[in-house]
Amino acid sequence: FVPGQEEGNVTFVTDGGAGEFVPDTEPQSVAETVARWLSDPELLREMSHCAQKLARPQASLDIARRICEGFLDLGTGGAEAKADPAEPEAPAAAAALAAAAPSGIGRTDVAGSLMEMGYPESEARAAARRCSSVEAAVQWLAANPDIRE
Repeated sequence: FVPGQEEGNVTFVTDGGAGEFVPDTEPQSVAETVARWLSDPELLREMSHCAQKLARPQASLDIARRICEGFLDLGTGGAEAKADPAEPEAPAAAAALAAAAPSGIGRTDVAGSLMEMGYPESEARAAARRCSSVEAAVQWLAANPDIRE
C-alpha cells in the first residue's frame, strides 16, 4: 500500500490472495511479513498465481478505448449516431487512443502497435496495409468496425 494510492487496490489484492496489507506505520510487522513470504516458497507461488489471475495489463488501454468510443458516439444524432471519420470527434478519438499506447510501442510498426493496444491481429494487419501511422489506423478501424480479413 502506497500512501495516496487508491485504497480499493489494497482490498482487490488482499481479497484476491495476491498479497497482504501491513500498515507502513508498523515497520516490524512489514519486515516479519516479508520474512515469512521469503521463507515459504509455496506461499510465494500461490500469491504469484493469484496475482497473475488478477492481472489486467491492458486495463488502461481498455479504459481509453471505451472513452474514445464514447467520443465517437457523440455525433449530432445522439448516442445512436454512427462514427463518421469526417467529424472532428473521430480524429480526436483516434489520436487519444494512439497516445494511450505504452511508451515502448514502436510507432513504425503499425500492426504491432495496434495488437499491443488490444486489436485482433487480422484487424491490425488490415489497417496497417492501408495506413502509415497508428493514429490513422485507429481512425480507419473506428470507421470500419465490420472489417474481418
